[in-house]
Amino acid sequence: MLPIYELFEELKNACTEMGLETVSVLDLQSDPLQTPNVSSNLEKDRLALKAWLQAGAHGEMHFMEKNHAARRDASHILPQARTALVFLVPYSPGKNIRMRRSVAQRKNAGSLASASLLPKSSIVHKIARYARSKDYHKILKLKLEECASRISKNLALNFEFRAVVDSIPFFDRAHAREAGLGFVGKNSMLIRPGMGSYFFIATILLTLTPEQLGKRITKTNALQSLDCGECRKCLDACPTGALERPRFLNANKCLSYLSIEHRGLISEKYLPYFGETFYGCDICQEVCPYNLVTDDVVQIPEFQASHSLFSDLTLIDIARMRQPDYARWFGGTAMTRAKYAGLVRNALYSLWATRSSELGSILIERIDDENSLIREVVAQIKDLLKKQEF
Repeated sequence: MLPIYELFEELKNACTEMGLETVSVLDLQSDPLQTPNVSSNLEKDRLALKAWLQAGAHGEMHFMEKNHAARRDASHILPQARTALVFLVPYSPGKNIRMRRSVAQRKNAGSLASASLLPKSSIVHKIARYARSKDYHKILKLKLEECASRISKNLALNFEFRAVVDSIPFFDRAHAREAGLGFVGKNSMLIRPGMGSYFFIATILLTLTPEQLGKRITKTNALQSLDCGECRKCLDACPTGALERPRFLNANKCLSYLSIEHRGLISEKYLPYFGETFYGCDICQEVCPYNLVTDDVVQIPEFQASHSLFSDLTLIDIARMRQPDYARWFGGTAMTRAKYAGLVRNALYSLWATRSSELGSILIERIDDENSLIREVVAQIKDLLKKQEF
């Protein structure tokens, strides 16, 4: 067993070997008298969530209305949880990168910027960066479990752990902020200077204390005191006005929500924006100054390139897609979140918004589709085309 004072450094080294470079420790059982900001700040997050839900800004995401106990107390996720190891895992670099690493490291850094080399017709250009690779949930869970296994090997203690990615009701951004990894910007994203916001937040809940990990928790949290200042680029750039005010995102207007979580027809007023998107939206991150110049972040290999099958797929392919194609093309990716009919719907909207010459024949093909949503989308677009004729 390693000496306790060396354990956390050994843990950080092990994480770095796995590509998980940015990690911090958060004490989940802090004494409010010793660290008053942790409990009070998280309570503010809970109140903000309550107000957001009461305003109906979550749209049809009814799962957000549940599991309030788990959001309030991590022990509902892992009994006797004492510590959170919080990781930031980049999935894309910023626009202009400060090259601070060695040549060898830069060659290994990888980048989804290779999307610029793909044909203009590739759907990759219309997919949010986070969804261009294989399903990050599975990849990150395996990484976290490997990390916990390494902790176990270096400790002569029995403990329980739970790997948490965003499919579990947990205030991941708030806990990452409290762990000193960044601040929440006006676009509601966690932002870390030098890294921006193109990263996943992944957490390991442990029944160990920070002291057992060899980590002393300090009260200083320099990044938490940062903010966006007078900048409002994200609010002004959001095409649908979904960012109604700083840190308040109305999902009912958000292109990411509409193209992923929403299950029905989409209002006509939002359809023109599908000319630029097919799945998700990065606009509020693309304009953020913190993403315009970043350090040379290292991505794990799984996030260094787009899913190979996406490269040659086009909107026309997706609009004509059948169930076997869906399983083959999108199985094992995060894009299954939108479901088969949702992806076909999005492709049809995108073809309408870009005035594709192929749209008419595809509508004929799918007019009597067995899927009710696809039939409804076809009828909606046909009505829109009739309006345009007059």
